[in-house]
Amino acid sequence: ISRCLENLASGRCLHSGSALECSAAASQDPVDSDQVCIERKPRHTLTGHTKAVIALVTDDASGRLFTSSVDHSIQVWDLSAFRNIHTLIGHQRSVLNLVMHNGKLYSSAGSTIKVWDLVEYRCVTTVHWSAARCGEVLSMVCMGEWIFCGCQDGLVR
Repeated sequence: ISRCLENLASGRCLHSGSALECSAAASQDPVDSDQVCIERKPRHTLTGHTKAVIALVTDDASGRLFTSSVDHSIQVWDLSAFRNIHTLIGHQRSVLNLVMHNGKLYSSAGSTIKVWDLVEYRCVTTVHWSAARCGEVLSMVCMGEWIFCGCQDGLVR
């Protein structure tokens, strides 16, 4: 958390809401050495989603930001110009998770995972879990050739 606050304070973060500018508290007591934060205006605001934004992930190599939303879409942003360059559509529910791995974007909505080609901006693979069996995919991470999903039923698949 402190590194995130440091990044916000130094202006190295892009955000769509209010930011926090932080400085160390005057107290030398380690128990009482919380950061002092003041609200400041965002440097940039990205608009494009029609409902709440749920997840964000960056592709540092291309300078793109990907955001997902309750509006069932994924927006692609060019961070050098702070503008929307594409919208990925295809999910039928709120897109809860975004993961970048090996040059591909993985997204989950409900019990569906999609893998996106980021050159042509198209879905190349869709994996459907049995919603009755696992519920929604609530979290997701990739490692090597594996996709690990934290499911609503309390299991990792």
